[in-house]
Amino acid sequence: VTGLVVKVTPAGKKTWRLVTKAPAGSRKKNPTFSQPLDALSYSQAIEWARRLYSEVRQGLHDRGTDIEEQAKQENETQLNTPIVELARQRADAGLARGKITERTHKQDYVDIRHLEAVIGQLTFLELGRDVAKSLGEALKDDNTKLDKIPKMIKKTYNWLSPKVRDLVPYNPNNLLIDEIPPHETRRKPDDLIPQSQLALFWSRLMRADVDQIHKDVVLMCLLTGERISAVIEAKIENINWRYEYIYMEGKSTGGVKTKNPVPITKYLGLLLRRLANGRTKGYLFPTRRTAKLGKTNIKGHLSEPARELFDQ
Repeated sequence: VTGLVVKVTPAGKKTWRLVTKAPAGSRKKNPTFSQPLDALSYSQAIEWARRLYSEVRQGLHDRGTDIEEQAKQENETQLNTPIVELARQRADAGLARGKITERTHKQDYVDIRHLEAVIGQLTFLELGRDVAKSLGEALKDDNTKLDKIPKMIKKTYNWLSPKVRDLVPYNPNNLLIDEIPPHETRRKPDDLIPQSQLALFWSRLMRADVDQIHKDVVLMCLLTGERISAVIEAKIENINWRYEYIYMEGKSTGGVKTKNPVPITKYLGLLLRRLANGRTKGYLFPTRRTAKLGKTNIKGHLSEPARELFDQ
């Protein structure tokens, strides 16, 4: 059908869009119509487009502003959609457009579950000052959630179109700042081990009652200055013994992981040779678990150091 297309917005939203040509003398030129992509199958969209073409030729849409009405309905739909559902839509759209990584998408969903446990199916229309105060009371004893949950609400609100935001009675960005106390920010110096306790730290690390591989992860983090995620994903084939360096894959930039070369010092070299153990490829920290029947282990490397190690 001429004029029937699928429109994809920068946010990843997909709709059927039909642009028609009004008959001569019509007061409205080229009426435009739209429907959510998942609301109509391909055959239904064809039938919908043909019906509208027929109505346009009959002059039934001369006084209509269908696209404006459709936009108004979509705005009202978002206003009445729970905040947690909008947050999921935002995360899914960001992943589809490559704006966030799968890891960030997964973490967003974890934060959304925490948010849902606190506010349930609350919408932005219902988010007032009393609700914000109650939210602050519920989060005041959990410093992590006190930081992440208000951020998730703000990011979701800012993701909405300006026309939708204008219809929200209270601006959550200002409301949450006024009613929710700021979380306690940890400074880097707070995480430093005093020099007088370094011997105690090494003693506890080496004597911890956990498998040696978990201690090695922490040891390699200290020797390289890299994140835990980069260390557990390190591969033997990334080691260049000739020029004495290993490159570690850091945080993603534009969907591509950055590669950081790390010089192999004396003690790091000893650790790497022990971990490689004569192998020429594979992860330095391979998984110790076996896949369930009928399933495969996708990662192939250790997930994270044992929590018992940090407790000890």
